[in-house]
Amino acid sequence: MTTVYGTGAYDFKRHRVAEYPLESTTLPNSSITLSEIQHDRLTKIAEESWTRTGGGKPFDPEVVKEIYAAELKVAGGGGGRKSVPLQRVMVLEVSQYLENYLWPNFDPEAASFEHVMSMILMINEKFRENVAAWICFHDREDLFKKFLQKVLRLKEGRELTIAEKTNYLVFMINAFQSLEDGVVNETVLSLAGLQSWHSLSYGRFQMELCLQPDLIKKWKRSSKKWAAEAMSKGEQFDPSSSPEANFVQGLIEEFVEVLDHGVFAEEVDDTAVSQLVDDSSVLYCERFMEFLIDMLNQLPTRRYLRPLVADIAVVAKCRLSFLYKHEKGKLFAQLVDLLQFYEKFEIKDHDGTQLTDDEALQFHYDRFMAFQLRAFKKIPKLRDVSLANIGSVHKSSDFRRRLSALSLEDLRDVVCSKVSFVNADGAEVLDPRPPFRITLPKTLKGNANALSGNKISEVDPAENVDMVDVSPKEKLIVEAYTPPDPGPYPQDQPKQNSVKFTPTQVGAIISGIQPGLTMVVGPPGTGKTDTAVHILNVLYHNCPSQRTLIITHSNQALNDLFEKIMERDVPARYLLRLGQGEQELATDLDFSRQGRVNAMLVRRLELLSEVERLARSLQLPEDVGYTCETAGYFWLLHVYSRWELFLAACAGNENNPSFVQDRFPFKEFFSDAPKPVFSGESFEKDMRAAKGCFTHLKTVFQELEECRAFELLKSTADRANYLMTKQAKIVAMTCTHAALKRRDFLKLGFKYDNLLMEESAQILEIETFIPMLLQRQEDGHSRLKRSILIGDHHQLPPVVKNMAFQKYSHMDQSLFTRFVRLGIPYIELNAQGRARPSLAKLYN
Repeated sequence: MTTVYGTGAYDFKRHRVAEYPLESTTLPNSSITLSEIQHDRLTKIAEESWTRTGGGKPFDPEVVKEIYAAELKVAGGGGGRKSVPLQRVMVLEVSQYLENYLWPNFDPEAASFEHVMSMILMINEKFRENVAAWICFHDREDLFKKFLQKVLRLKEGRELTIAEKTNYLVFMINAFQSLEDGVVNETVLSLAGLQSWHSLSYGRFQMELCLQPDLIKKWKRSSKKWAAEAMSKGEQFDPSSSPEANFVQGLIEEFVEVLDHGVFAEEVDDTAVSQLVDDSSVLYCERFMEFLIDMLNQLPTRRYLRPLVADIAVVAKCRLSFLYKHEKGKLFAQLVDLLQFYEKFEIKDHDGTQLTDDEALQFHYDRFMAFQLRAFKKIPKLRDVSLANIGSVHKSSDFRRRLSALSLEDLRDVVCSKVSFVNADGAEVLDPRPPFRITLPKTLKGNANALSGNKISEVDPAENVDMVDVSPKEKLIVEAYTPPDPGPYPQDQPKQNSVKFTPTQVGAIISGIQPGLTMVVGPPGTGKTDTAVHILNVLYHNCPSQRTLIITHSNQALNDLFEKIMERDVPARYLLRLGQGEQELATDLDFSRQGRVNAMLVRRLELLSEVERLARSLQLPEDVGYTCETAGYFWLLHVYSRWELFLAACAGNENNPSFVQDRFPFKEFFSDAPKPVFSGESFEKDMRAAKGCFTHLKTVFQELEECRAFELLKSTADRANYLMTKQAKIVAMTCTHAALKRRDFLKLGFKYDNLLMEESAQILEIETFIPMLLQRQEDGHSRLKRSILIGDHHQLPPVVKNMAFQKYSHMDQSLFTRFVRLGIPYIELNAQGRARPSLAKLYN
């Protein structure tokens, strides 16, 4: 027997194995062919009424009613279909029923129930197919709010079937999951705003205001605003009757009614109740749990709705329901537990900051102490609980055992009551005492418009006026910069940047080198990789002590990025490529751990031979180049000391053009340079060349100092680990390799300061998060200083093969895309450098 969860048209769990069967033994095929679409009755109606090929007839509301009644309506009684047929909705979506017929002809005054409900179904279908659902509403943004008001009043004077309630609820879920859209955000958030607190009980309302005193002024201002709006419309001010105030409360009351009386037809024994379970009602309850979970797990809606959910005790009522314990309510029970988790989540609702362990424990103790005080005053039977240590009775199991000895009448006495004061106009008095200002502002705004010809002192001659000097703007002085001479050999010359960046790319580079989060969005061909490479180049030269981690989704992108880094002025000894795709690099150098170790050992021998040649040029024994340690002593005793003596001798001979050429101590060592080092014509020019020669020598001995660890470590594994944790400044790997080797990185003490992630839009959220945690915290703080995310959320999303995880859990959404949806500032590259204009228009 085929089994699935629920019977709703938009149940994203449809393809999962279920806990209970449907009445039908076969499932309708959800796919539809092109031939079936072309010969479908709805396609013919579309060609006659709203498609471009058919010319289109004038709008007829009866067509909408006929389509809804014949194709989309769900029977409310025992006969007929119990869910909206998915294939019929798909045919209407293919014909652009919403964009070409429903929305262009929407009139908020004349729109029928069928018209609004059809729009709801089509929007839900767009979300099911994962296509943009709100684009068509942007051309008539002023009407979208009226459409939403029409949706809110859809239930007035009409009883919806359970399937219609479910589709209505799915629409609200989709709307509240689209807060990144400006049109939806502006209208939908009003349903989860401060006005919903009109539905709170008086005690809960007072408690929330005591916990958040700043909301008192906001509540007063909002009340005046609501009263003014009602007065302008000529209506009596009754805030509790507005749709915004009653929306969530009405949905909760409707849910409780379905949960208590709609799931089971009648009270029967457990052996027969499974035959009387209404699957559509169970699906509705599951959808409502999903709705509340979505409302509580995002801060803009959690802020004011969590007190309402807690005040109505939704979780407690769900746990006491028969469905929670029934075999068909396993998914419902799991969702209830998840709702409780988000309701009790340790976070401050109004600012989003996390509660510390001490704050969460103190909040729990304060609530329990308030109960102890109340029980001490009102219930003598709980005197032992009132005087007991909190640690001995605060657990739920112990507390239930203590309360089980009380009757219901005794428990009612525990509930607090407080006298309410109201003004003559009926408004509640929120402040128990008049306000008192302890401190006064140090500055006062006079609001006096002095004439332009008067002096400030003439405004009030009795007062002494001190004028504040306004500092003039500093002048920006631009001077030419001459870089120091890097050395006389060709390999000493730094590699220059050959890419000309656009102003937008320059802004992205400047943002990338600043501490914090940087997001760069760019379509194909806009130079995302070149921007990333230059950010790495600037970070290496400006922050030489910091280490950067590069993460990509694919080996191809990582190799492309790595090859461009090698073309910049970054020494190869500081580059490390981890993973299995290193063999595909288009270079003769080996950038794997073992390849870098071998390269360092070979480089050590080359540098020691240079030290021996330098010793011969100074007529010193050549054994100073035996090890890196002896070379270090040679640098201090013979090389650096000679350089200091040379600088001291040059101090008083600036007028002698040939002094540098005659007295330079390492002239013989640089005799093999391609060009003569000194000209003897200018002291400044020769001194600059001498400093370049010394820079070359200094670099040689610095490299030898870096090679000393490889000389001391004898094991290949130790050398490779040292290279990764200490030597390499830029480490590159894929997100998969980072997840697989995280334990090894933590064990080795891997550290990094900057994270650059290419292809961020193609990486799963967890795969984006793991690379940020490849190192342990230092003194309770993360060492990570910069996070640069680069990608394009309009291209391919992360690959998730499980359809339930992809469609229902939205695991195909990357962290990069989530940040873009949440409105995190980003820099969008807008200059196309690869494709022809005709092709670039497709995605730019």
